[in-house]
Amino acid sequence: MYHGDLEHSRNYSTRTWLLFLLAVVIGVTLCSTSVYAALEIRCYQDTRQSLPVYPGAEVLQEEYSFIRAWGIGETQQILYSPDSTNTVRAWYIDYFFENDLSTPDGFQGVANTQWFVTDASDGEGAQIVLYADCSSDMELW
Repeated sequence: MYHGDLEHSRNYSTRTWLLFLLAVVIGVTLCSTSVYAALEIRCYQDTRQSLPVYPGAEVLQEEYSFIRAWGIGETQQILYSPDSTNTVRAWYIDYFFENDLSTPDGFQGVANTQWFVTDASDGEGAQIVLYADCSSDMELW
């Protein structure tokens, strides 16, 4: 069986190897970016579903550790509501049961979420703290 000139067929030019390596680098980059983008979208969706903003609440502070709030990384949001602490807490508990979220705080999808409701510092209304940690080990910097 004739397979051609083996010496000639294995003698690729430097240009051919460089194009091959470039194609591999581009392929790996596109795959990695696609996986990362999908995880970012999933983090955002999971945290927004499991940590809704209380109706009428005012955002006092928002901090996040990566590209955007509620995506990959850690996010903390502090809200204020003129409603009582008990009213706000009851709303969140009802929200979790009505939306079939298994635990009021804890692991939701790919995100670890927590929420706390305390009396506001001025004694009027409630302070709400929403926290999410979604694949923070995947942060690039």
